[in-house]
Parts: sequence; structure tokens; C-alpha cells
Amino acid sequence: MSSCLHRIKKGGRGISTPFCYVGCWPSWFGWHREDLDLFSLNYCHAGAAKIWWAVPQEQNEAFEKVVRDNESSDVVICPEHMRHKTTIISPEELAKKGIRLNTAIQTEGEWIVTYPTRYHAGYNTGGNVNEAVNYAPDYWVEYGKKAKQCKCFGKTNF
Repeated sequence: MSSCLHRIKKGGRGISTPFCYVGCWPSWFGWHREDLDLFSLNYCHAGAAKIWWAVPQEQNEAFEKVVRDNESSDVVICPEHMRHKTTIISPEELAKKGIRLNTAIQTEGEWIVTYPTRYHAGYNTGGNVNEAVNYAPDYWVEYGKKAKQCKCFGKTNF
């Protein structure tokens, strides 16, 4: 697969190189968008299913409002707090607030692709091993130009 990230000499860990995730029941990964609003590929090598939820892009603003109304001081302190990947709001709670979600169940040997600017989260139904990497087809550059970055944890590599 062609990705313009190969042109970057010094990439960020987990952005232009694969990252391994070992999940266990009942662990979550919080609501977030990918760094730099990149695409991501996630492959399940082994183990139990992983449930993924994604917010349709047209509901991003409504989702962000629900997060602001439910979150702690992080929202006020960091305008890009969703990059911290610490926000956990159940799909049931989001549904009560009118947020529609796309749901996918990823099992062993299956891929999940996330798209730029799409909020997503997930839940491990048991022990599993997944591998993820970001990628950027040439047309991603327009997304990248608009992407905002969190500065809470120091400078980014890009």
C-alpha cells in the first residue's frame, strides 16, 4: 500500500512504524482520532474479538459537545484533549444523547481501517494481540494540513 509517510525521515513512534497492542477483558481504548488525522490499519493476529465503535463524520460536532458536557478539566486545559485517548463514554450513553455509532466486531485474521477525522473507541472481549500502523495516501495531505496537535506532552516529531 502506498503511503506518503515513507518520505518522512524521522517518524513518530507508532505513526510510521507498526505498534503492537495486547488486550485483555475488560479493557477499553478511549475515544480519539488518529495522530495528525491519519488513516490507520489494525490487524487482529490472535485471540478474542475486539469491538469497535466509530462516530459518523457528520456527527463529530455533536459528539464533541457531548464530550465537553461530560468531561473533566482536561477539556478546558487542552483544546485537543481527545488526542490524550483517555475519554471513555459508553455507546449506550452516547445513544441517549443522540449520537449514532457504527459498530464492527473484529476477530482473528481481520482488518479494521479507520479514516481521517473519525472518532473511534473499542473494547476487548478477552485476550487478543493486534498490530496497528498509520498510513497516508497522497490525498491525505489535505487532512494533515488541517489537523491540530496536542502540545501537552512536548513537541511532536513532525
